[in-house]
Amino acid sequence: MKLISKLILAGVFSLTITACSGGDSGDSNTDNNTVDDGTVNDGTVDDDTGDDDNSSSTPLDATEASHLTFMREEEKLARDVYLTFAGWYPDQKVFANIANKSEQTHTDTMRDKLALYELPDPNPETNNLPDSLGLFTGDEWGWYFDEKFTALTKKGGESELLALYVGAFIEELDMHDI
Repeated sequence: MKLISKLILAGVFSLTITACSGGDSGDSNTDNNTVDDGTVNDGTVDDDTGDDDNSSSTPLDATEASHLTFMREEEKLARDVYLTFAGWYPDQKVFANIANKSEQTHTDTMRDKLALYELPDPNPETNNLPDSLGLFTGDEWGWYFDEKFTALTKKGGESELLALYVGAFIEELDMHDI
């Protein structure tokens, strides 16, 4: 069973780890990628709007604001599920690595985006661990992510292999939602 887990882990998460680590895809032009609109994306996020107070000069509409809030909670969901699995399956270091490196960074990035657009954070206590683990307090999406956390951790709690499958599902869902 350990061999199967390791093979699944290697195949499923290699894409995630490569994407999150900024690994070289072999393309000699990985530093600058042309976006469809003709601009160049160097892989960094440029939040500098020219304003000294670091606030956005372009307000978001209600749909965009809702989507940012959803993404904040979705990243917290991923982090919290991985942290839960890391506690249950401490020999699978991948759970702690992804939770503490990638998902925490994603969660913090979405928090910063909400602040940039002066939107309320649905989970201001996100980093107050372990108290905030699996707790989703957002008015708009909190109920949804409460349900998803319960379902995903219940499934992953059945076995280490199923926890790896849940991790793969989370990564696929994240890529789909982006």
